[in-house]
Amino acid sequence: VLNIFVPHGVTQVPLNLGDPKHEDVLLNFCSLLICTNIISSNSITNYDCKKFSEAYILYTKTSKIVFNSPKIVPNHYYASHLLEQLRWWGPLSSVSNFPSKQINGMFQKMILSYLDARNNIPLATRATKIKILF
Repeated sequence: VLNIFVPHGVTQVPLNLGDPKHEDVLLNFCSLLICTNIISSNSITNYDCKKFSEAYILYTKTSKIVFNSPKIVPNHYYASHLLEQLRWWGPLSSVSNFPSKQINGMFQKMILSYLDARNNIPLATRATKIKILF
């Protein structure tokens, strides 16, 4: 909790985060954690959908207080539709393109003409094979 992003103007997370005066920060963090865990889970139940809805409503409500921002930004608007997507598609990890996005960072850090010494194949080919595994 000590390494989380804090709102503009706050220099650090309060050490006494559990005190009632910091309730909104704690509720905001915990509700975001609940939403993240549900979204990244491998299976979704109706109870999970209900819990996500409750946690996301609490997250947006406390975000307006904690971050002193009354408006909903595009990321929040997109996330507000996740409940319908969960009900329609089930676990989003199975329809996400995130594993492919991980490969982008791998490509940026390598010289693509370099050969993999173990297999004597170009690294770009090796990365493509890794992508297929995901």
